[in-house]
Amino acid sequence: MKQMTLGTRVSLSAAILVAVGMIILSATLISNQRGQVLEEVIHSSDNVAEMLLLSISHEMLEDNPKGVQEIIYSVGSHPGVDRIRLFNKEGEISHSSTPIEVGMMVDKNAEACFLCHDANKPIRHLSIAERSRVYENEAGQKMLSTISVIQNEKRCGEEECHADMQTKSILGVLDVSMSMEPTEERIVAASWKAAGVSMSVLILISLGLFVLVQVTVNRPIWNLIEATRQVASGDFSQTISSPAASEIGVLTSSFNKMVENMHVSRAQEQEWISVLKDELHEKSREVRTAQYQAMQAEKLSAVGLVAAGVAHELNSPLMAIITFGHLVRKNFDPESQEYEDVGMILDEANRCAVIIRNLLDFSRDQKTDHPMEVCSPGEILENTLKLVRPKLREQDIEEECLVAEDLPGIKVDKSQMTPVFLNLMLNAIQAMKPGGKLSMKVDKVPRADFEEHGLPPDSGSISLVRFRVRDTGHGISKRDVARVFEPFFTTKPAGQGSGLGLSISYGIATRHGGTIIIDSDGQSWTEFTVLLPVAVAIADAESES
Repeated sequence: MKQMTLGTRVSLSAAILVAVGMIILSATLISNQRGQVLEEVIHSSDNVAEMLLLSISHEMLEDNPKGVQEIIYSVGSHPGVDRIRLFNKEGEISHSSTPIEVGMMVDKNAEACFLCHDANKPIRHLSIAERSRVYENEAGQKMLSTISVIQNEKRCGEEECHADMQTKSILGVLDVSMSMEPTEERIVAASWKAAGVSMSVLILISLGLFVLVQVTVNRPIWNLIEATRQVASGDFSQTISSPAASEIGVLTSSFNKMVENMHVSRAQEQEWISVLKDELHEKSREVRTAQYQAMQAEKLSAVGLVAAGVAHELNSPLMAIITFGHLVRKNFDPESQEYEDVGMILDEANRCAVIIRNLLDFSRDQKTDHPMEVCSPGEILENTLKLVRPKLREQDIEEECLVAEDLPGIKVDKSQMTPVFLNLMLNAIQAMKPGGKLSMKVDKVPRADFEEHGLPPDSGSISLVRFRVRDTGHGISKRDVARVFEPFFTTKPAGQGSGLGLSISYGIATRHGGTIIIDSDGQSWTEFTVLLPVAVAIADAESES
C-alpha cells in the first residue's frame, strides 16, 4: 500500500479524531433528546387516559354503557388517537373506538400486552413507563399504548352493578393507543438539526486543519511535486537540490536517483510495452473467437441432433394421423359437428407437421457442404424484397431501401442467405401495425470495428458488408434481446412461431464468416444487422490497390 505523505497523515488523523468525537457527541445528544421527548409523550398519553377515566366514571356509575361507548368513540376519533379499548380483567373488550372489536378477547401475547403480563407484579403497581409500550401496528406504524387500571372504589361498590371491593379490586383496564408519527417527526427534525450543527463544526475544524497543514507541511514539498509532474510528462532533466536532513530530504534524493534510472530504461520499456500490447490484443481476439465458436458449435450440434431425432420419430405417426383423419372426415356430413371437429384435429396436426419440418431444416442446416458463389449484396436484398412486397402492401407498411454504390461482392450460398433476409423482414412486418416503416440499408464497413461482436475467425477480408433491417414495431426488451438467437425461443404468441427462424439465420451467417447483431429500444424500434465478409479475392484486390 502506498504510504501517505506527512501532511496527509496529520490532516487525516486529526479529521478522523474530530469526526469520531462529533459523532459520539451528536449521538449522545440525539439519544438524550429522544428519551426526553418519549418521556413527555408517555406522560401526555397517561394524562389523556386519566382524563378519559374521569369522563366515563359518571357513566359507569350510572350503568350507562351507551354513554361510555359514545365518549370512547368520540375521543378515539380525535386526530393522533389510534384506538381506545376498555376490557375487563379476563381480557374481554366491552367498549372500543373500533366497534367491531366489542366482545372480542384481547391477545395477551401481542407486543403491546405481553410485557405487562410478564412483569411478575400486579399491573396497578406498575409505573407509567412500565404501563406504556411503543410497538408497530399491522400497518407498520409506530404506536404508543398506555394501560390504565380502573380500580373498584368504595363508591363503585355501593352501586348494584359493581362487585364489592373485597371480592373484586379491579373492574377493568383502559388501553389508549396514540400515533407516534408526530413525535417521530419531531425527533427526526431535532436529529437533523443536531447533525447539521455537528457537520458545520466539523467542516470549520477541518478547514482550520487544512490551512494549518498547508502552511506548515505542504509548502516545503511543493517544488518536489512540480518536478514529479514534469517527469511524468516525459521531461527527465529535472533535478532538485536536497534540503536539510528530513523526510523531504530523503524523498528528494530518492527522486533524483529515480529520474536517472528512468532516463536510461525508458526506451527499453516502451519497446516492451508496444510488443506486449500487440500480442495481448491478438491473443485476446483469438481467445474470444475460439470460445464463441466452441460454444456455438456445441450448442447447435446438440440441439440439431436432438431436433433431428425427435422430428424423425414424430413424423411417421403424425403422417398416419393426418392420413386417417382425412379418411374419417369423408364419413361425415360437411355441415356436421363431427366434420368440424375432425377438421380441427387435421389443422393442429398440420401445424405440428410444419414444426417438424422446421426441426429437420434446423438439423440439416448444421452442415456446411453448400455451393458458394460471389453475389451482389443489392441483388440479394432486391430478390428478397420481391417476395415480401405483397405483404407490405397488404399491411400498409412503408418500404425504404438504401444500397451504397460500388459495393463489393460477397461469397455466399444464395439458397441459404435469401431465407435469412426473408425471415428478418417477415419478423419485422409481424412486429408492426399498419402504417409502420421497414428500412433496409446496405454499406461497407471495416472488420476491425466489429471484432468485439464475436465474428468467426478472419477469412482474409479486412472489410464487411453490413445489411441493416429496421422496423418501427413494439421493440424487444433487454431481457429478451440476449436470448433471441437461442433455439426454440420466441416472443410470439403460442402457435405463431417455433423459435427456430432466428437461430437458423444466425447459424447460416456464422458459417458464412459473419454474424447477426440485434439492437432495440424495447418500445418503438428494432434493428437486425447482418455482417458478411467481402469475398477474399475482392478483398485482396482492395488491399493491393
